[in-house]
Amino acid sequence: MQSSVVITDGTGLEVLTQLNAAFATLASCNTGASEPTETYPAMHWLDTSGANAVLKQRNADNTAWIERGTFIDNKFHSADRTQIIVRELTLSTEWEGDSVPFTQEIEVEELSETDAPTITIVPAGTHSEQMAQVAEFSKVYRGVTTDGKITFYAKEATVLPVALQMQLIK
Repeated sequence: MQSSVVITDGTGLEVLTQLNAAFATLASCNTGASEPTETYPAMHWLDTSGANAVLKQRNADNTAWIERGTFIDNKFHSADRTQIIVRELTLSTEWEGDSVPFTQEIEVEELSETDAPTITIVPAGTHSEQMAQVAEFSKVYRGVTTDGKITFYAKEATVLPVALQMQLIK
């Protein structure tokens, strides 16, 4: 909601109506799809023009908006904090291709084409089972991210599933 916070002279009911509208504006952080027409230093605005609402704050000189964070799936993500995303992945024994390179795609919603996640193997079981999983993972020579997935390339198709952990800093 966006209304003026400037209260003009009027009857008791008119002033009360203006006050209620001003309080609603302040309580809602000036929520709206377009920026408020009246701006003040340090004021907040919840910009709802995009797919996700963005909390903005006016700078001290009242000349520009500073993004403070974004609401994604009703969770606030601060603009000045790094987000670390950790996902457990599994390389299966199902590979595409009849010859090198063998490929396997794994969906990871948070990935974009420009991301460079860290992938580590998480072997399980006895020592010999862990060593077999490490040997299987050594067949993989590349991982390429695109929007929503990572594609692994291998010189041979793995014959055992391999548990992986992906860490992504955004």
